[in-house]
Amino acid sequence: MIINKHSMKNNTDVVIVGAGPVGLWTAIQTKLRNPHLHIEMFDKHSCYQRKHVLKISKSSLSGCAADPRLKKIIKDFTQSPKMSTNLIEEKLSGLAKKLEIKIHKDKNISDPKALPALFPKAKVFIGADGSHSKVREVIFANKYNFKSDLKYVVEVKYQAQQTAPSLSPNDIYPTLKFINTIAEEHIGKPKDGITPVTIRFFIDKDNYEKMQGATFKHPYTLANESKIQKQVLENINLWLGLRRSRGEVRIPNSEKITVTRLGVYASKNFAKVKNNKAWVLVGDSAFGVPFFRSLNNGLLEGTELSKRIVAALEPTTNTNDICSYIFKRTFESEFQRYDCYVSLLCIKETIAAYVKCIFLDLLSCILKINNSVPWQVNYWTEAQIQDLKLGNPNTNTYLQNFLKDVKKITSPIKFS
Repeated sequence: MIINKHSMKNNTDVVIVGAGPVGLWTAIQTKLRNPHLHIEMFDKHSCYQRKHVLKISKSSLSGCAADPRLKKIIKDFTQSPKMSTNLIEEKLSGLAKKLEIKIHKDKNISDPKALPALFPKAKVFIGADGSHSKVREVIFANKYNFKSDLKYVVEVKYQAQQTAPSLSPNDIYPTLKFINTIAEEHIGKPKDGITPVTIRFFIDKDNYEKMQGATFKHPYTLANESKIQKQVLENINLWLGLRRSRGEVRIPNSEKITVTRLGVYASKNFAKVKNNKAWVLVGDSAFGVPFFRSLNNGLLEGTELSKRIVAALEPTTNTNDICSYIFKRTFESEFQRYDCYVSLLCIKETIAAYVKCIFLDLLSCILKINNSVPWQVNYWTEAQIQDLKLGNPNTNTYLQNFLKDVKKITSPIKFS
């Protein structure tokens, strides 16, 4: 563990390993509920690494601490259809610093067990260090309640000049039928004449395993043709050709191709108390689900955890508190309540993830059936497929041509 012991304060109450959006959200919520608490955060990176785009649900922000500064950030989160995680981290980090939450960047916590000796006054230690959590590995023995893969995805990110066009359903539908897989795209906001574009294709396990070298740190490019599976490469080129035919100008060599697993997992426990010290997992350290729900869940967990921390560190002195008397709310019981809360949330989200996978399988099956029947209406011909691969702008579906012919026939007709 690379920490200068003499630089740390002995009055720290809460220590958080991981200073990403979930860790920051948890720290902010805790500080706002009790401004007297001293919170210190550690992150192994000098700057935030993720740049995923996702939607934050309003329900994921329910029950948060009432503060005008936080409300302004929440408004920004909910007004945008989708936000990049690095922008979310930037906004939360700014508020955390205003609240005097200490954030130590580029500090690798390799041995969480050493933290209590460095912070003798601290009673709560939180693992918010992601899916490869060191806190879960060392403190919770890396034991999982369950862990399995559901889907596999290849993601293509690149930059386009000016504003990138959005494909119409009449473009997307026949393309999905031809490539025989589900795909989606996201067009980012233009900045300085450049628009980020992300396309995701679902792939099978075999293709995923053969492309595992395409990681976030070491992505492939289209120049790595020999490393990309043939069918995957054809699907990527077809989609890019379609976008090119609709007027998009892709910046050469800007593409980054990665593969990832969409899985579900959950730690066997989410909180434990030992020697009057609480160890807690939050966000991806606790459990993970696909389809960009993990951050939303992490925000809910962070809000709940902040309530439990404040209650645990400020036990009630009111003997007339019936709830405290009946349920015997103690330091340990507060974190037991958090463990129960996360368990229920985990069950709910895992079921939702499996349902989505069933829906995707059903949709994929429907596309394959529609592509095999002889009475096709909206589809690409072989000639059109070749045009798409070349990015020719004159590619249209039969349905579009049919609608144009109908318009020509009916245009002279006037209705009184």
